[in-house]
Amino acid sequence: MLGASASAAQQQEWRNAGTLSCVTEPSAATVDGGALSCSFKGLDGVQGDFTGKVAGGKIGEAIGKRVLVWSVLTSKPDLALKDLAGPYAPVAGGEQAQLLLGGAARVVQLQPMTASPQDGDAPAATLIELSIQPTKA
Repeated sequence: MLGASASAAQQQEWRNAGTLSCVTEPSAATVDGGALSCSFKGLDGVQGDFTGKVAGGKIGEAIGKRVLVWSVLTSKPDLALKDLAGPYAPVAGGEQAQLLLGGAARVVQLQPMTASPQDGDAPAATLIELSIQPTKA
C-alpha cells in the first residue's frame, strides 16, 4: 500500500512530537480490521482524539481489547493534528520492523512503546497497517 522504504525514512531528520495511545475494540477478525480509538498528546501541549481501524495479526483470529502506545516522530518542525490523520504502513526493509510511516503527508513515524494484549500475543509485533481520522467534536 504505502510501500515506504527504509532508506527514504532514514534520510529525513525525525524528532519526537509526542505519544499516540490507542485502544482496540474487541471484535471478530475481518479483512477491514478492528476499530481503534486513539488519543494524541504532543510534547508542545497539543492534544487530539482519533478513531480508525487496525489491520494485522493472524487472519481469522478474533481481536481482543488491546492498548497500543507509540512514540510519534515527525520530520516537520511543527506537527499539526491534521498531519497525524491518514494511513500508516510498516517501513519496508527497516531494521525496526514495527516502525510505521504515514499520516496525511507521510511526515509521521509511529514507533511502538508498549502493547498490552489481553490474550498474550503482542499486537504491535503482528501489526500490518492502521488508519486514523480526527473525531468530530
